[in-house]
Amino acid sequence: MKIETRRLSLETVDTLEADAYLLFLPEGEGPPRGLAGLIDWRLCGGLSRCLAESFFTGRPGEQLLQATGARLPTPRILALGLGPREDFERARLRELAARAAETAAAARLSRVACALPGDPDPPVSTSEGRRILEEAFSSAFDGTLVLLGPEGSAVPN
Repeated sequence: MKIETRRLSLETVDTLEADAYLLFLPEGEGPPRGLAGLIDWRLCGGLSRCLAESFFTGRPGEQLLQATGARLPTPRILALGLGPREDFERARLRELAARAAETAAAARLSRVACALPGDPDPPVSTSEGRRILEEAFSSAFDGTLVLLGPEGSAVPN
């Protein structure tokens, strides 16, 4: 597995070529933030509508696969529900990361881009979140994982 880091910005979202964006969305928080918010902006509120209409709520175990159409160079989004932010813990991130890596491998994706769950306000430290994602993807995924970090920086090692 190969790991790349990129700055989390609208420019990156507009130009990054990957097979899918992987989004971790908390339950009950309204409009998406961080990477999900930038993607939602480019999709003219498509993710927000899914949340507002309870088509996707962010409950633990919930998954959403959505096409981006011609609005982004990355053709699809895979969103995973985090559950309530106050209930989030490292074990759930490990579980979600493992599920995401297995899903990416089963779908034969070669390049997946994601930001840490809850970015820009992750429920685990940035370095710990990166380590958990790297471990999960290195054991199940043979492609490239692109980690998007906070505005102005890449995800730290």
